[in-house]
Order: sequence, then structure tokens, then C-alpha cells
Amino acid sequence: LCNLQTDIYKAFEEPNPQQKLINEKSLPSVQIHICHSAMRECQTLHDTLLHCLKEDPSLEPEDILVLVPEISRYAPYIETVFNRTPGKGEKQLSFNLSDIVVTDEHPLIGTFLSLLELPESRFTRADLLSLLNLPEVRGKFGLFPEDSAKLTDIFDELRIYWGLDGDDKQARFNLPAIDSNTWKHGFHRIMAGFSLGADNLYAGIAPLPGLTAQHAEPAARFFELLNTLREWSKELNKPATATEWAEILARILGSVFDENKDEDDRLSQIRNLLGELEEVGQNNITPLQPAVIRHWLGKTLSTRADRSRFYSGGVTFCSMQPLRGVPFKVICLLGMQDQAFPRRHKNVEFDHMAKEWRHGDPDPALEDRYLFLETLLAARERFIISYTGRNIRNNEPLQPSVVVQEQTGGHSRRSGIRQLQREARSNASLAGSARVLSD
Repeated sequence: LCNLQTDIYKAFEEPNPQQKLINEKSLPSVQIHICHSAMRECQTLHDTLLHCLKEDPSLEPEDILVLVPEISRYAPYIETVFNRTPGKGEKQLSFNLSDIVVTDEHPLIGTFLSLLELPESRFTRADLLSLLNLPEVRGKFGLFPEDSAKLTDIFDELRIYWGLDGDDKQARFNLPAIDSNTWKHGFHRIMAGFSLGADNLYAGIAPLPGLTAQHAEPAARFFELLNTLREWSKELNKPATATEWAEILARILGSVFDENKDEDDRLSQIRNLLGELEEVGQNNITPLQPAVIRHWLGKTLSTRADRSRFYSGGVTFCSMQPLRGVPFKVICLLGMQDQAFPRRHKNVEFDHMAKEWRHGDPDPALEDRYLFLETLLAARERFIISYTGRNIRNNEPLQPSVVVQEQTGGHSRRSGIRQLQREARSNASLAGSARVLSD
């Protein structure tokens, strides 16, 4: 680690053969762990930290910082591994987990944001049935958990896949106005089958045979949900002022979600945000396009996180953000896959800066590169990187983040970086060591 930081401070582009390397007799100060899954990464990190604490009695869990680009995705694995009962002779690692954004903490908020995309939705069967996983939605329309399986069987038999009706497919997707395999066609067949109970055609409709009240009732309640979403898809496609948008979105909450089932009080968080939107509208009567509202709500909810447990004792797990790299004895980077870090810039349709880019404009990828450098220089004794570098099914190699590739490619031999492959059934792991992939 000292060699690597010296290279950076002195801006060495190539290894300097005249400078003597600092040899490490104990654990390597810079490690890169290549794992097969996020769970395996967390298990490897847990064992590595225990080894560090055992080797250095002065090291405390509070001296360890773990930064995770996808903290919400890794949070369940972190809690599973670090909350497990320690084995015989093992030490329990205390930890604190922060920066979990509200959109990832509970599916209700993510579902609400997905409803804002209704004007562009194809109303696929998978998307609609996924709504039934939320008790707040089921409770609003009188559905039960077991109804999802019944509805899936009915829709399989009807071969319904997507589309409200033929007219909607033609108007929005420029496809032939055919009702077959749409929700309208399926609704007619279900109602005809329950009402007539016959296999003969009725007004050009083939009744679905074998339906009883146990099947027809949840189907009718499901189509009530579908009709509600259809009406809101029209309403969400019109410009409105900020105050009007706050009112519209509040009515959506009341028509789709059952507040009595919201035990975690997530609907209140959304209503508080709509209150902020209404306050903005008091001083601005400019009509806002739906895309602007969707972008603002999504960005605002995605950046609000629980930081109440930050630096509250034990190993600190948090997201990678600027100024987080305060000096720590041990700094770990978890989940440094190619798609996770650095961030990709996502253009939005109303972003005119992206059309006329100039030097100095914000670039998330460049900001993350600087963040990686800042984090590396903040480590005092050890710097550990982990990423999913092997496909768990066929063992094919997966690419790490570009910053990891650059670091290992340009400085591995000069600074003594070692890459350690952590396999689920590695003989080297069982022997207490790891195979060295590069010097």
C-alpha cells in the first residue's frame, strides 16, 4: 500500500526500478478478492477482517470502513453474514449499515415510482401480477396472497401476455388493432365463461370453461385494479402545475394502496414528499411535463437514505460518496464490478446540457474515478478490493471495474498488489491461503 500511494503522490507512470520496494512479511496490505457471487464476497470479507483483527491486536472494528457502490443490493448479504452466530473460537464482528435509500428499503416506494411510468407501459402480465406481491395493493382491491396463483393459471389458459386492447396497441405502438391475447379479450372470455358456463361461441366470444366463483371473483377484482391503472395512465400523460401534480399523485396513492396495510409507514414518506412538491407549486404556476415530475420524484426518493447509524460503532458499511474517505486503518471496497462502478451517465429527455457538452460539465464517471483515488489515499494500513469476477454457473471470467483494471494493470508489479481468487471449494482457501494470480 505504501508503494502504491508513493507512486500516486509522485505521479509515477511506470515502475521505478531504482526505488526499493517495501516487503511485507504479514498479510498483504493491498488485496483484490475475486469471488463468484455477492454472498461469497461478504463471506470472504468477513473472514479477511477476522484475520486482520487477529493479526493486529491494536486494530478495532471501528478502524474499518467498507464502501459499497451498490449498498442496497449488498445490504441483505451483509446482514446475513455479519449477523450469523459465530463459530467456536470466532469473534462476533459488530457493524453498522447506512445509506440504504428509501426506494430500495421497501418495495412499496419502488412500486409507486413504477406507476408513474404507466403512460409508456405495455401492461404486461408480469408487471401487473407483481403488484399483487404488495399487501397494500391486495388489501385495496380485496385480493389475497393465494389469488395470485389462481390468476396466473387463468391467464396462462387465456394466453394473455400484454396490451389493454387492440385500439390501445394501435394508438400507442402502431400495431394492428387486434384484441386477441389482450386484457380486454381475456376479460370478455372470463365473464362469458362464468355467466354462460358453455363452450359455444357467444357474440364471437369463446367462453372460458370450468370457471367457478372462486376463480371469477379474484379475476373481477384484478380487472378492477387494471381499470384503475388504465384511467391513471391517461391522467399521468398530461402537463400540470406542481400543485396539480401533488394532488394527482395523492389521489393515486389513495386509489391503489390501502393505508391500513402500510405497517412501515411508507405512504407517509411519499405524502411528505408530495407536500414539498405542493409548496414548490405555490410560487410556480408553470405547467410541468410528466417526464420532469417522474425524474424529480425518482431522483429525490433515490437519494434519501437512512444515515442515522453512520459511524455508530463497529465496522462501518456505507455507499461510496465524496468525503467518505476519511483516514481509516483498513478500507475495503465491496462489489467493484464493471457495471457497478464508475456510474454511467444517464441522459434524460429534457437535459439540454447533454446535447451541448462543455468542459467542466458534471460527469459521474470522472467524479467516481476521483472518488476511488481519494479512497485509496485515505487507507492507512490495508486496502482491500472485492468483486464478482467469476460466473457462478459456468465459471467464466467477469470484468471488474475499469478503475480496478487500471490499478492492477499499471501498478500491480511495481507496488506488490496480489490478486486472490476466493472459490467456494478452493483447496488454497481450506489451507488458509489463497492462490496468487499476479505478483
